[in-house]
Amino acid sequence: PPQDGKFDVILMAETTYTTLAARQTAFLILHHLKLPLSRSLEHKNIDKGDDSGGVAFVASKRYYFGVGGGVDVFREECQTLKLVVDDDTHGDDENKRTSWWKLQVET
Repeated sequence: PPQDGKFDVILMAETTYTTLAARQTAFLILHHLKLPLSRSLEHKNIDKGDDSGGVAFVASKRYYFGVGGGVDVFREECQTLKLVVDDDTHGDDENKRTSWWKLQVET
């Protein structure tokens, strides 16, 4: 693992099965995903080049019956923590039971 604990890519699946797990998953992404340079260098006069930062891909069921987690709960937690959910890369299976999302830290 990198010395700073920040990763370029994070892949996750089936981690949002309860409200608490959804919150913890969003928190983990926020704290371990490489920040965009504009946010990590804050006001330093450095050529930032590619400012995209890291990216996380999360696959999850739409809803976990009986435990309350799922996509909607996870999206709410991401928005609270200022994680950007890229709706253009959102994918669904043919039965609309699972989804995947691309996330990045807000700049």
